Amino acid sequence: MPKDSTLIVLQGTPFCNIDCSYCYLPHRLNTERMSDAVLLATYERVFSSNLLPQNLKFLWHAGEPLALPISFYEQAVDWSEAYTERCEKRCSHSIQSNGLLLDHNWISFIHSRHIRLGLSLDGPSFLHDDVRKDRSGRGTHERVMKSVRLLQETGTHFGVLCVLRARSLQFADEIFSFFADNRIYDVGFNIDEVEGANQVSSFGLTRDDMQYESFRRFMLRLLALNERSGSPLRIREFHFYGPFLRKSSIGEKPADERSRPLAIISVDFQGNFATYCPELLGARSTRFGTFSMGNVLRNEIAEIFEHPTFRIVTEEIQTGIARCRSECSYFELCGGGAPANKFFETGRFDASETMYCRIHKKALTDAIIEYLESPTYHLSPGEVNPIAARQPTC
Repeated sequence: MPKDSTLIVLQGTPFCNIDCSYCYLPHRLNTERMSDAVLLATYERVFSSNLLPQNLKFLWHAGEPLALPISFYEQAVDWSEAYTERCEKRCSHSIQSNGLLLDHNWISFIHSRHIRLGLSLDGPSFLHDDVRKDRSGRGTHERVMKSVRLLQETGTHFGVLCVLRARSLQFADEIFSFFADNRIYDVGFNIDEVEGANQVSSFGLTRDDMQYESFRRFMLRLLALNERSGSPLRIREFHFYGPFLRKSSIGEKPADERSRPLAIISVDFQGNFATYCPELLGARSTRFGTFSMGNVLRNEIAEIFEHPTFRIVTEEIQTGIARCRSECSYFELCGGGAPANKFFETGRFDASETMYCRIHKKALTDAIIEYLESPTYHLSPGEVNPIAARQPTC
């Protein structure tokens, strides 16, 4: 069950105005939008549910949120605030965007309604534009950077998600310098995963010690470069795992909420909802059909526990967690891995090790441990600071 908060992933529209090669979402040309009836039913279900904690975090994602008008979100925030007063709960809103449609009107709205903003930006243009293209096949980097400048000029905080491909691992210095030079300080790193509509990863699916080693060295180099430059970047992965790996954290160890029922609830534009990984909603399989576990127009949140898909998926997830616990020395750090990665890589939820966990959990963990414990991996005092005396560039 969720603890302090539940993340509610809302798909305002499945439409996206660009065509990234690694996107997991199907139907990205569908311009339908979430109706008022679906949005109100979603709020009614989640705010009134006694299964959910007091703190609800709404994330608009799974399509390009800014493709909808500002008026849609004005109404969405107003209605959510009315529900917080009525139900004595708290809520916040976040938007994850590709940034191309951002302008002064959007920024003014984001400021006024205290909305958190995340941008997708895969580093320097020669990496970003390889995969993040518009519908005409043109790279989108220059347009995203215009939005970055606009956010910085208006003093609007934002975070960045950077997707790493196997090729990206050759360019730790360039990626670090790009973010540091351009004053983009809050960065998280994902990898291109086999999920949903994306059937292939640049990292492959078979065990590849070279890919593990490349990712470990990349993260080690990135952390060392950041330290050498005065730690300008808040690297999500280090911020999340570092305290625990230093043995200095207070409280609970890191955990992957994606395997905890109702810690995440995803609602698509039609009102279908599911728990566990957001990537499951909208996907199809021969075993399950869709992964919908209810619809807000017809079902209470509590009814999810009686849904056959929920029961089968939950049983398999728990079996997979038990396997991970018995087989994997990294179990303390992830609690059994991400169910969606297991399913999309193996066709089942009761698997243990995946490519995703070898790269983004094990190699990452080993890099952080080596960084913390082995000064020889840090940049030597005489090594040139890669961002010294450079002018900010895009």
